Amino acid sequence: MPRNALTNYSQLKIYTTFLTVKAHLDGDLPRPRSKGEYVFVIAQLLFGLLLFATVLGHVANIVTSVSTARKEFQGM
Repeated sequence: MPRNALTNYSQLKIYTTFLTVKAHLDGDLPRPRSKGEYVFVIAQLLFGLLLFATVLGHVANIVTSVSTARKEFQGM
């Protein structure tokens, strides 16, 4: 890939990322007004946190198992 094309691709990625962040963060989120809405927001936050921790744990497990397998293979 020519250097100019790589630079253009990098600029495109930065521009796209900026536009995505700007589109998602433009404007304020409505605040919960009732107790039920607060419970829903807290439950949603906890679910997202647990999902993130689960995915991160699985990725760490995969990295550990690949590292162990490589060490065993190189030890032979």
